[in-house]
Amino acid sequence: MKVTFAADRDVEIHSIYRWLRSDRDLVRCVEVAAPTGRDREAMGAVDTVAAVASTAVGLGQLAFAFAGWRQTRRDRVDFTITRPDGARLTVAARDAVTGEALTEFLTAWSGGAPAATQRRPRRPKS
Repeated sequence: MKVTFAADRDVEIHSIYRWLRSDRDLVRCVEVAAPTGRDREAMGAVDTVAAVASTAVGLGQLAFAFAGWRQTRRDRVDFTITRPDGARLTVAARDAVTGEALTEFLTAWSGGAPAATQRRPRRPKS
């Protein structure tokens, strides 16, 4: 699942990018990238960081890493987090954000269908 983080201040985007890339546990299960080339030209004034996680554990780690980074920032800016289905969560500069709330937002949609509607495999009867 590709998650995009956007803000209107480049310095904050660069900071979150460095923070996520420096988290050794996170980069083992989440690919973190800054846009390059044509993607960067299309962005205009807003810069983004993309993170791709293939597991719910990775999404959880991503959420907690972002929340941890926000707690270290004295001068906060608005961030918009976008899921592949287009749903957006705007975290206002004045808002506190928790890893649990972000994990809930990120895992509410998984692999093309809302997580709540996905069928779980049946366990064999013993």
